[in-house]
Amino acid sequence: TDMQFTSVKGASPDNVRQVDVDLIGGSLPSGVQLTVSPSLNGTGTMGTGAPITFSASNGTGTLISGIQSAYTGDAPGDGVLLQYAQNLDAASSGMITLRYTISNS
Repeated sequence: TDMQFTSVKGASPDNVRQVDVDLIGGSLPSGVQLTVSPSLNGTGTMGTGAPITFSASNGTGTLISGIQSAYTGDAPGDGVLLQYAQNLDAASSGMITLRYTISNS
């Protein structure tokens, strides 16, 4: 999955942004984990990506921090590549919904 965004750096304190991810629908059973890992691809100050591991006790995290003026592109295949990995069969987890939010840091 690709996530595309454009960020235009403003004046401090509005010059740095981040992308947060929240598990807003469904739940992960005890022992099941889902990891979302970003591969940053774009032009400008894309920031730093860090994997987030969701579990029954963790439903939120910061996926990318330190974004300033950046552009991922908007064509097919452009953007931040999001890789998803889980430790059990998807059928054991049911359906979940993730929300991605870009905001000032």
